[in-house]
Amino acid sequence: MAKYDFTNSLSPLDFELLSKDLLEAELGISLENFSEGRDKGIDLRYAPVSGSGSPLNGTDNSQQSTIVQCKRYSKFSDLKASLKRSEVDKVRKLNPDRYILVTSVSLSPQQVDELQALLLPYVKSTNDIYGRERLNSILGKHGEIERRHIKLWCTSTGVLETLINSGTHVVSREEVERTIAAAKLYVRNPSFDEALEILHKHRVCIISGQPGIGKTTLARMLLLYFQDKKFDVVKIESDISEARAVSYHNRPRFYYYDDFLGQTAQADKLNKNEDQKLLDFMASVRDSKDSVMVLTTREYILNQAKLHYEKLDRVAFDHQTCVIDLSKYSRRIRAEILYNHIHFSDLPHEYQEALIAERAYLKIIDHKNYNPRLIECLTSLTWIGSTSPKEYIQYFLGHLDNPSAIWEHAFRNQISDAARHLMFVLTTLPTKVVREHLEHAFEAFHSAQCSRYGVPHSCADFKKALKELDGTFVNTSRDGELLLVAFQNPSIRDFMQNVLLSGESLKEVVSALVYFEQAEWFSKVLNEEKAHVPMSLLKNHATSIIDRMKTLFNSPGCGPSLGWWHTLNPAVNKADRLAQLVETLKHVDAAKQVQFIESQIETLAKQLLTGGITTASCIRASEALSSMGFLSSEYGRKFITALKITALNNPSDCDDFETLASVIESFPEVFSPAEIETVQSTYQDFAYEYADDLVSGNLGIDDPEELRHEAGKVEEIGEYLGVDISEAKEMIVDFAAKKEFDETDSWSPDEEPVNVRGTQDCSDSEIDSLFGTLKA
Repeated sequence: MAKYDFTNSLSPLDFELLSKDLLEAELGISLENFSEGRDKGIDLRYAPVSGSGSPLNGTDNSQQSTIVQCKRYSKFSDLKASLKRSEVDKVRKLNPDRYILVTSVSLSPQQVDELQALLLPYVKSTNDIYGRERLNSILGKHGEIERRHIKLWCTSTGVLETLINSGTHVVSREEVERTIAAAKLYVRNPSFDEALEILHKHRVCIISGQPGIGKTTLARMLLLYFQDKKFDVVKIESDISEARAVSYHNRPRFYYYDDFLGQTAQADKLNKNEDQKLLDFMASVRDSKDSVMVLTTREYILNQAKLHYEKLDRVAFDHQTCVIDLSKYSRRIRAEILYNHIHFSDLPHEYQEALIAERAYLKIIDHKNYNPRLIECLTSLTWIGSTSPKEYIQYFLGHLDNPSAIWEHAFRNQISDAARHLMFVLTTLPTKVVREHLEHAFEAFHSAQCSRYGVPHSCADFKKALKELDGTFVNTSRDGELLLVAFQNPSIRDFMQNVLLSGESLKEVVSALVYFEQAEWFSKVLNEEKAHVPMSLLKNHATSIIDRMKTLFNSPGCGPSLGWWHTLNPAVNKADRLAQLVETLKHVDAAKQVQFIESQIETLAKQLLTGGITTASCIRASEALSSMGFLSSEYGRKFITALKITALNNPSDCDDFETLASVIESFPEVFSPAEIETVQSTYQDFAYEYADDLVSGNLGIDDPEELRHEAGKVEEIGEYLGVDISEAKEMIVDFAAKKEFDETDSWSPDEEPVNVRGTQDCSDSEIDSLFGTLKA
């Protein structure tokens, strides 16, 4: 039997909705939420269909008045005192034929008798009093209700450990804890059911919307939904190849890729060729019979990515996209979101009373800038700082009027100079950065700033600044032995990016860069086709950025994500660095950089021929160099020749042939017809041998999704090379179908919404009644 206490994770409203579902299932009746009656002693009311004579415990109740009161308390003494103080008189005034009490309190037989005596003659028998044990017993008989109420079960230790400890789950403890915390505050809305329907039809759903609207929260609720349905959960951090690294365990999977296009448009764009790899993976999931994939991105970034990545633009995502906007949040849903945040917040009671006394919640709910992320921050004691309860309403509404002001005020007034320096530096680093790398970059900028203004500083400044910011502007998490640092949420990164690119400390930050990746971030922002940030001032620093890229060209990397792990000493791809530098030359006089570029081209050519660098790692550089005209020189021709020689050198797997196809596509003029014909013949033989090895099990690939991915890759390379390998592809696809875990759908979105009132509108008095429960 379940052993929920119904108080830790459920608000009074959640408890009422759960009670409604349980009583309807147990008694076989229909109850309606009596929203305007909470202050009058009614939470639920029996509502038989007119003339049906629907029985309640064997009695004809078509004319019977039955009301239900739901009381969420932990202690019997508090429950009894509340009933004596206010409920008994209300019940007498209502004078119902029958009164049912539902409570989260654990009740002994003696306590049940006491409550019945207190509520006579309206409580007809002790059977009309439902305590914690009875509710848990009913849940045991109605598992579908338990599953629908995600908040009820997601906080249990079993869920936490299951998500973390299973060998196939790539989910950190921090991510699980954030997911469970989000579930407490979540209000199910039409976006959830829309996403489920998309997943049922297409297996892949892209959740899109404006910053802070609830994309990640929706994805996390879907994660819990599918975890409960026994799906393996795989969270992708930075590259689609992570999904391939998870061993196949003959169970359906839920793939989750948050901010799959980055947080700041092209400044965090996909890795080389990942657009095609991502599309291939999405296709393999779409063709599966059980696994599903959820991706999130900001709407404008998705639109910009279609402009930048030709392969993404060719795909019609419309039917696979669930766009969240404020229209999905009815007035009732907005009210319940605010209610949950206040109920579970760390705000002292005086602040809650201020909101209720002046009915300020109505202005908040109806505000044009209502946004769940803002609601989260503005109901947190951390962010309201020294604001007094009397000033709280004005503070709340003022920040809704000007959303960026919440970060601005705290950045300017609530943190030290060292903490501000840390935030400037973190803006230029990868989304998640190793603590030691952040410290090194911080020391360079912080020391320069302190020296510039004659301010004393010490080696302890970084530690103090990080401690000051942790839990507010930034968060820290562990990956093995490494401590990772990131902004608390993307909106803070947006704010800092705008502050920096508007000119504040911009020159000083650029001059203090210590990692190539920092200069690369500025370079990528410069190269954005449709910028969503200030650009005029940054363009004035283009030459300085390129100079820093040249200075740091051979320096160690700063530990970006490598799959779902990180490292203190990441491998550096000099060819990619050169490509990024070359792509930035359009902003300056490129002729002044020829000597440096040609020396690097010469180095790459030598490394290719000696095995110091792979052909595949040079593809992006070759494209960038060619587009800027750097390959027409003698150095360039030698580089192209080296690419050709190494690409033709005994290709033995799909990756080798994919690289060879890219070289031929980029430089067809250096390949003779005889060489092309030989490549085509060699690949055709390879493709069918590879297909035979796959279906024979010689390669040990059992995952149907991976098999479909390989089939797609084989076909794509054939298309590049002009070779028909359709039969080889079909062999692999047919084998994948035989390996499929289940020939039929393993789930369907056939459940009723938890809160059937969620799509309806509601009156001011209903909202007053809802927030009135916070007084208890």
